[in-house]
Amino acid sequence: MAHMIDMSNYRENMVYVGATPWHHLGTQFTGDETFEEWRVAAGFNWEAQKKDLVYKATHAAGHEVDVILPSHKALVRSDT
Repeated sequence: MAHMIDMSNYRENMVYVGATPWHHLGTQFTGDETFEEWRVAAGFNWEAQKKDLVYKATHAAGHEVDVILPSHKALVRSDT
């Protein structure tokens, strides 16, 4: 069975209180932790960043160049 837990930063981004989940993944908390502790342990300690979109194009001389697409931006996570 797949657990579908976010592991985009190479760890189980999940927090739980009480009984250990069936998949045995994540961080167990007592329930007395601060919001900041929950946020970090659950993997939400990242920011959305706006980045330029860049694509590869073949230059007239035959080599590849990076071209910025100024009319578009991408939103990306700061941690991955």
